[in-house]
Amino acid sequence: MPLSNQDYKNYFNSGITSAEYYNSFKAAAENPEAFVHGSYIPLNWQRVKRLLKTFKPDSQQCKAMEQFKNKHYIIAITEFWCGDAAQIIPVLTTLFNNHASIFLKLHFRDAHTALIDAHLTGSSRSIPKLIFLNSNFEFQAEWGPRPKPAIELVKVLKSNPETAAQYAEHLHKWYAHDHQQSIVSEINNILQSIS
Repeated sequence: MPLSNQDYKNYFNSGITSAEYYNSFKAAAENPEAFVHGSYIPLNWQRVKRLLKTFKPDSQQCKAMEQFKNKHYIIAITEFWCGDAAQIIPVLTTLFNNHASIFLKLHFRDAHTALIDAHLTGSSRSIPKLIFLNSNFEFQAEWGPRPKPAIELVKVLKSNPETAAQYAEHLHKWYAHDHQQSIVSEINNILQSIS
């Protein structure tokens, strides 16, 4: 159930910027044993660095983003150990960092359970989760934990005993082949629907 406008405003204002997030991510990758699920962090940091270097929205995607003139606040719920977040958050920060009217802040799931509990996927605290708010911090939409084709792929892989154990490997191959197109398309569709 969505929270109050004031709750969302407080969460947005207390969130961290993408620069703070990446600085903390780098430090975590250098000292992963200090973190829960720390063994995943160095590989995820490599994924993040690669995407920050290689992902560039094409001219059509840039043009689509430019049409959004209304102010939107987005809260992204994430964790360093999350492989989906490592594939998605760099795309979001690249899309929104220089946007004149779309503002992104990040929160760690396990530090803010009331926030994620208001935005469960079924009964799961799946991340990353994006919460879209208007200029008055009213809840507009949510997205996550991964693009729809990836959600379907994971369902199929996990339902098959032969592929269930290696589902993450197949999922990251899917992200590589998709070239972030599904992420950008779905985010654009949400922004169009709420603008």
